[in-house]
Amino acid sequence: MTKLRGGEGILAQDQKDYVTLRLLVCPGYLSADQLRTLADVAEKEGRGSIIITTRKGVQVPWIKFEKAKEISAKLEMIGLPPGSCGRKVRAVVACAGTERCPFALFDIDVLCSKLTQKYYGRMTPTKFKIALAGCPNSCSNPYINDFGIIGSETPRLIEDSCIRCGSCERLCRGDAITTREDGLPVIDFDKCIHCGWCVTNCPSGAMVADKCGFSITVGGKSGRIPALGLKVVDNVTEEELFKVLDKTFKYFDTFAEGRERIGKIIARMGLEHFKSEVLKDIKVQ
Repeated sequence: MTKLRGGEGILAQDQKDYVTLRLLVCPGYLSADQLRTLADVAEKEGRGSIIITTRKGVQVPWIKFEKAKEISAKLEMIGLPPGSCGRKVRAVVACAGTERCPFALFDIDVLCSKLTQKYYGRMTPTKFKIALAGCPNSCSNPYINDFGIIGSETPRLIEDSCIRCGSCERLCRGDAITTREDGLPVIDFDKCIHCGWCVTNCPSGAMVADKCGFSITVGGKSGRIPALGLKVVDNVTEEELFKVLDKTFKYFDTFAEGRERIGKIIARMGLEHFKSEVLKDIKVQ
């Protein structure tokens, strides 16, 4: 793995001379060999416990401070680099993805790795969290991250192939499909949540994917004063997604006052101001 910029990943404990090691796990799962090594480190160097973080990272507590860097370097050798702390881009969190979930609409692992290589550990006015969700089920909580990426698929009906079974209407999670008197389904795109479930389950193949891409949310956070992110665009390509994220970082760097999270900047400046600065020249499918 390319050397990442997350930092030393060493967290102070209340107990004198002890620290917790924070480790990056990308895209969120561990091999059996990594687990064995972690267990060995926890037993020999700590007190036999390992913490799984909310961002799918790993923390090993009760490490002697003077041995922390040595142990961290050993773990980096097996693909577990130090976790990000402080005013930086934190670990990108992702859902199970297409390899492990029937709902996912894109390869989470590949995109998570690309985002991690490009942005992980980037210095920011304050911490910045990115979440990937393979579909609108949003299992990775993109709406409570600074930047949420959600797989999207917009359906289109091929009328000549439709057998008028009504499956799409029954299965639609957004109540966006109704049936005409002649049995043909009608899609209300104002209600469509772009989950692609009607496409996946159409028995005749009449419902097809017209557009596949990503929806983007910005400004979410948890913490003492939680806030939901706002959806700013649907159906952008991967190339456009990276452009939006690059421009979002530029916006964050330019307009942050003190340690404002990006959602607070948007609340102060207005969503339309954010869109005018970030979404200008972005192509939507």
